[in-house]
Amino acid sequence: MLRFGGWLQHHREAVSQSAITLKEAYLSGRETGDILGASYSIINHFHLKFLGGVRMDEWAS
Repeated sequence: MLRFGGWLQHHREAVSQSAITLKEAYLSGRETGDILGASYSIINHFHLKFLGGVRMDEWAS
């Protein structure tokens, strides 16, 4: 999910869709114990939100 959401999906779909995929990858990584994958996913999630122009006070959703 990280590779798809972080490197491929935003070229084909809206950035908001990639952010959703990356947040799901983060939650999945936390549940399975994949801390490294979860960390990369949440960093890419925040990166896409920032570059997508989402205000920081709206990031909780």
